[in-house]
Amino acid sequence: MTLPAWLRIIVFDMEQQLFVSKYSLMSRPRKISCEQIIETARKLFLQQGIGVSTAAIAKEMGVSEGLIFKRFPTKDELFLAAMCPPETTLDQFIAARVGHGDVRQNIRELCNQVIGHLREVLPRMMLMFAHHCSPPLEWMKNHPSPPPLRLLRQICRYLEEETNLGRIASNHTQILARILLGSLHNYVFLEIIGADRQVPLPQHIFVHELVELVWKGISDARTPQ
Repeated sequence: MTLPAWLRIIVFDMEQQLFVSKYSLMSRPRKISCEQIIETARKLFLQQGIGVSTAAIAKEMGVSEGLIFKRFPTKDELFLAAMCPPETTLDQFIAARVGHGDVRQNIRELCNQVIGHLREVLPRMMLMFAHHCSPPLEWMKNHPSPPPLRLLRQICRYLEEETNLGRIASNHTQILARILLGSLHNYVFLEIIGADRQVPLPQHIFVHELVELVWKGISDARTPQ
């Protein structure tokens, strides 16, 4: 059966519209944010090292390699952005705890917060220092408040404020902060390199006993021992 000329025109026009619509959907580029690129790159860098290519990162995201280079002109820039340490939430935590609640429990919670942050920060810093051309001393010099110093200052601030309120007794809050941070750093470092399997120690036990040891030196000196 032969369709009338006017109906053939309508059918042809509809077919053209369907073809154009289908082609547009197929060729439309995905909308990818810089943060999505950074997160994917970070995951692959941490899993496979600096040798991961931008082509592999693009494949993982299902986009073209050119799209990545439009946002990050060089792989080096993408690597540094991916390894940039995250900000901590310790300032808000400290503000809510100073002068409130049980100090010993506050310090335990503070230690758990620091451990969580170090689990994110240490792998990035280790990879960056191992593979990037900028040595640690130069990197520290160019960052007025790098993660290790920022954490130390935040812990110091909490201990100083509690000392000023008379809730703990410490003449050397920086030394106390270094003891805490150094112990927490070592705990996470052993996790990262897998050594914790040979000397297993659950986090809640480690934190509890660490604070108990420290507490003996900072509880109110006026209290008979």
